[in-house]
Amino acid sequence: MGWGTAQGKKSQTPDGIDYVDEPPADFSQEDFWRWVQQSTGWDIFSGATNPMANSYAMASAQRWPAGGLPSYLEIPTERMRDPLRFAVRVAWSGARLKATDADSALAQPRGRFRYDGLGQSGAITVASAAETYFLRPEPRADKKSELPTLFRPYWQARLSAITRDEALRIREAR
Repeated sequence: MGWGTAQGKKSQTPDGIDYVDEPPADFSQEDFWRWVQQSTGWDIFSGATNPMANSYAMASAQRWPAGGLPSYLEIPTERMRDPLRFAVRVAWSGARLKATDADSALAQPRGRFRYDGLGQSGAITVASAAETYFLRPEPRADKKSELPTLFRPYWQARLSAITRDEALRIREAR
């Protein structure tokens, strides 16, 4: 689950956003459903929104100064159908990984019993890619095509397979 919001210094909370001001950092001391029942009016069984993500987003909202509209507002015609992509690689040292009970570090067997997932460096490395693309949820009533623009809310996001070029760059970054 991910969440986030960026607002201007004087922005007000958007209408219709269901959230709580101080959401718990974790639920290790109490059940989530019990907290929801006692502290909110959320419908967690048949609701269609994620007010917990909204709560975390609003609690950690970034208030950025605005500089007005940029001089470049639209997407070049030749790039309108191209998704915007990014790939990220994260490496974590095997010595810092905790066992399931979190009381001890993950042992790193050597020799023929070593865990190949830790690689030569003794770190677990994962890579992921995502892209954003423009897609109307339904066709326009006038049957005209909708041009991608930064002022229309039809941007979607999805995970994506890592391209060959991204995989090469990830290997080079090690």
